[in-house]
Amino acid sequence: MRKNKGDRSFQRLSVFYTYRIEGFNLDRLINGLKKEGITLYNLKKPNINRVYVTIKVKDCKKLFAITKDMCYNIKKIKVSGGGYPLLRLLKTPGLILGAVIFIFTAVFSNDLILNTSFEGSGAIYSQQVQEYLEDMGVKNFTRFSSVNLKSLGEGILASTDRLSFATCDKVGNTLRVNLVLSDKPVQSLTGDYESLVSPCDGEVLEIKAYRGTALFGVGDMVKTGDVVVGGYKLIGEVTVTESVVAVLKLKVEDSFIYRSKNDNEDSLAVLFACANIEGEVLSHTVEKVFEQGYYVYNVKLKMVKIISVG
Repeated sequence: MRKNKGDRSFQRLSVFYTYRIEGFNLDRLINGLKKEGITLYNLKKPNINRVYVTIKVKDCKKLFAITKDMCYNIKKIKVSGGGYPLLRLLKTPGLILGAVIFIFTAVFSNDLILNTSFEGSGAIYSQQVQEYLEDMGVKNFTRFSSVNLKSLGEGILASTDRLSFATCDKVGNTLRVNLVLSDKPVQSLTGDYESLVSPCDGEVLEIKAYRGTALFGVGDMVKTGDVVVGGYKLIGEVTVTESVVAVLKLKVEDSFIYRSKNDNEDSLAVLFACANIEGEVLSHTVEKVFEQGYYVYNVKLKMVKIISVG
């Protein structure tokens, strides 16, 4: 009976115990169990001194309390019900811990980048792309869930003119980078630039000075004509002049006017605006007024502009 005390914490589970009860006056016992509110399932009485009965786990305590001072031989022979697997786990803490560790390891490790592969004709530039990935904080043991794979592919493509296509996707624990070479001739470095000057107002999103010295940082606002990368570098306390090789990404604002005799052409205005600018559009708004028989659509754009010298 002591063995059944451990079952009280599992009484709400859908679990049934089947017992074999042997002794005299079994009919009297059966009636007594029913009077105590114990529901009997699959009641079988193969002979006058033996009965098989199935009860809910929550009723086990009542059964043993009723038969405590009676001369019955009671043996549990079967456990069944939808909650039995959970009951077994709850009774075996080691199994629970093992299951938790297995699930945690499977889920967590599947979210980790453990390897990076480069495929396609552009894989010859894998070293350059690998450096870009590391600059973006993407390396082994980075979580896939923390990386926007679509944006990462677009960033790789924007970082070089040597590629015409770049995508990133997850294959198991491998970050697969597909690269396609550009069929456009790659411009060679001239070494003729003394500085990188901003052609417009904007916010610095990214700046890479491969040669020269960056004079602004990410988040800084620059004006048209500002020298963003100077043609020199400091070696100790000595200033050495050198040509500039650099790439600047700015978030800029621009506007485009579209006139039409027709109303409700906001989408068409945006389409014309995007076709007449260079850069990746981040967002847009449209303001419309009616003047002198025309609908005037003022499309305001926020976009990324890339300026490179070298």
